[in-house]
Amino acid sequence: MSREARMLRDENNKLEKQLDDKTNEILTDIVVYIRSANISDIDQETVRRDITQMLIDARGRGETAADVIGGDYKAFCDAIIAEIPKLSAKQRIMTAIRDTLPALGLLIGIWVVFSVIEQIINGATWYVTPVSVTDILGGAAMLILATLIVVYITKNSFNAKPAALVCLILLITAVALCAALLLPSRIIFSPNIAADAALVIVIFAAHKIIDNKL
Repeated sequence: MSREARMLRDENNKLEKQLDDKTNEILTDIVVYIRSANISDIDQETVRRDITQMLIDARGRGETAADVIGGDYKAFCDAIIAEIPKLSAKQRIMTAIRDTLPALGLLIGIWVVFSVIEQIINGATWYVTPVSVTDILGGAAMLILATLIVVYITKNSFNAKPAALVCLILLITAVALCAALLLPSRIIFSPNIAADAALVIVIFAAHKIIDNKL
């Protein structure tokens, strides 16, 4: 996210405090839905600011969100988003990478901690972290699951169906468990904990660089 987009986001956060709780709930659903749109961060924050100001002005006139937006909030958002330039294929790929990197870095960090604990319990060299096939598959499954959950929530903020979300989580979990049970737990390589730490640092540095360019 560019410096301009971050500044606008901070301004929007302060602006929202002028709304009552009920209107803020509606605005939250709108903002979550906008996050799923194929538009830039600055455009998302600009739309968020304009809608927030619209709701603030409506409140001053004694009107509700439905009075100025209408009853179909999704259609309202779609109409606005349709008028905004879309991200290029390259920008979409870079955005997807940026959004995935923090989760990857956090996942590796958690895995390293548990790996060290396991090595100590087993009496093995604690600073060596063996990586197995199931580790990689399990990590990939968790990243995919997290991504799908975020996509589902953002695209269905107005009509979320908890049952569908639960089914999605159970399906991915079942596939991951089957892979863990059926595939051999073969060690692929055993990096030093220093290499793990360096990898996490590189991942978050890459996220910061990409984020600043978008």
